[in-house]
Amino acid sequence: MQNGVALLVAFFTVLLPLKFASLTGLPETSALFPSDAFSWVIITWPVTLFPICSGMVLLLTLLVFPPQINRQPTAFVAAGLWLLLGLVGYVGAINASVRDFVEMQLIHGFGIGAYAATVFLILSNRPEWRSKFLILLTATALLVALLGWEQRLFSFEDTRRFVMEQQRVTGVTLGRDFMARVMDNRIYSTFTSCNNLAGFLLLMMPLVFYYAWQLGKRIEPPTAGRVVFLAMALLAMAVPLYMTGSRAAFAVLFVLFGVLLLAFPVERRIRIFVASAIVLALLAGALVIQFAGRGFWSMFARLDYQRASLLIFAKNPLFGTGWGDFFHDYMLIKIFPGKEAPHDPHCMFMAYLAQCGIIGGISCFLALFWPLWAAWRRILRSTDKFYTKIEFWIFAGVAGCVIHSQVDTNMQVPAIMCYLAALQVTLLISKAEPEKQKNRLALRIIFVIVAGWSGIFGVLDGYKLFRAEKSFAGLQDLTSPQGKTAEEYYQTTPQQVKDSLEQTVTLKPYSPFPWQTAGDFMFSRGIYDVAERYYLKMLELAPLRASAWHRMHRICRVTGREDAAAEYLQKAQQLFPNNPDYEESWVIPVK
Repeated sequence: MQNGVALLVAFFTVLLPLKFASLTGLPETSALFPSDAFSWVIITWPVTLFPICSGMVLLLTLLVFPPQINRQPTAFVAAGLWLLLGLVGYVGAINASVRDFVEMQLIHGFGIGAYAATVFLILSNRPEWRSKFLILLTATALLVALLGWEQRLFSFEDTRRFVMEQQRVTGVTLGRDFMARVMDNRIYSTFTSCNNLAGFLLLMMPLVFYYAWQLGKRIEPPTAGRVVFLAMALLAMAVPLYMTGSRAAFAVLFVLFGVLLLAFPVERRIRIFVASAIVLALLAGALVIQFAGRGFWSMFARLDYQRASLLIFAKNPLFGTGWGDFFHDYMLIKIFPGKEAPHDPHCMFMAYLAQCGIIGGISCFLALFWPLWAAWRRILRSTDKFYTKIEFWIFAGVAGCVIHSQVDTNMQVPAIMCYLAALQVTLLISKAEPEKQKNRLALRIIFVIVAGWSGIFGVLDGYKLFRAEKSFAGLQDLTSPQGKTAEEYYQTTPQQVKDSLEQTVTLKPYSPFPWQTAGDFMFSRGIYDVAERYYLKMLELAPLRASAWHRMHRICRVTGREDAAAEYLQKAQQLFPNNPDYEESWVIPVK
């Protein structure tokens, strides 16, 4: 039974970066829910399916693998911190103004904690499987990187030809942002963002280099073998990292070298040489970005996200502003003009600190950095030649990913968080020794209860949210003109939209976004009385959303109620003062 469950977990582990590498916490949009089996094989799966799968494998694992806390205490703490972080998600529900964000973040957090607990349960009982598990993670990472190569060499051109043909056949011009994404050459492989792919490659690249070095030793002469295999590893992993075009990833790579130089005993001349090379590389990179690249605007914007996070935390230090309300609060205090407002501060620690208060910030800090501290102490005690041990290379990957998670949206990607948690636990797994302490029965019971709750919650609430998101996806497909000719789009009747809205609202009555979607459809058809009812319902469920007030402003403008329109516009401007769309507004009615 243990072997069977372990094989199931291994299969799920491979699926994580192949199927669950998209972003969660975006309730305004829905995932793709295809109707045929072949499409499910080739597409990224809806992210709400992740906690269901993670919860199921944990519940099965709990049945056959008892927790070995005494034999693996540090690995137990690492897994327990991820379970704690899932529980801390409830703090973010206290002040949240839109429940959609709470539902998504809670099951996401429990899904990550469930996977960390699953890895701990298996490896604490079978530490001899540790090397096999690491090889599985490494092989999957290589597959993701190779899919990035395939994307760059073949898929981009195929996609562009398809999009151009669709525009020619349907006569529908696709949006500028969508076309910019289509024409971009930066790879993202199975991920939805090239930056997130870069974070994943940072996590796994050191392990690939370690195994390449080990394989090279088996070739005669060993020096030539190492050169060949390391060159293959660089081609397989480092070049895709470059092709992501992620400036943050390269900056993190240099910072990681500096961290390793400071953390581990290195000869002084090597330390000086590498430190000088890092400084020169950073200066050269800055010049390239400024004069030949995309500039530093997005980097300054991310610093502004973190500045705003500190201000939000200062106003809500105990419980935070609530899940999703960084989005609303940031609109009020952002420095840069423009419509852009992120759902997440692109920093995992700040996301928990701002939205879950001091408890969330401390729990997140411990989950990310305590395993690094424990592993660092263990590596230093083990041998003088620390760089020959696999633990050092796991440490390097984990450290790189943790740093990158403070400058990008890794927190929202199940694949990255699960692999990070798995490598933390694996890093702290040691050869099992006879138990030297008393049996911690109470601790085992608490662990089983919390882990069991994470699995049950992930499965049950995940299934509810999955059904609701599937219905919402149907509503968005019904009302969207994308991929349809004008005749096909106008074949959709208001009654069909009303029926789909009713079904979706039944499954997620707390969500303002089905009302927004249906309201936009009615507005586009000139059915202003129905659109107004839907927008008012959206306002009731999301009173801090500036776009809801602006939609009511547009309704009042086209129906001739100028005084009411001015009041709604003023409210939208108060909630998002830097949005140029709200400075003045004029709408041409669509009949």
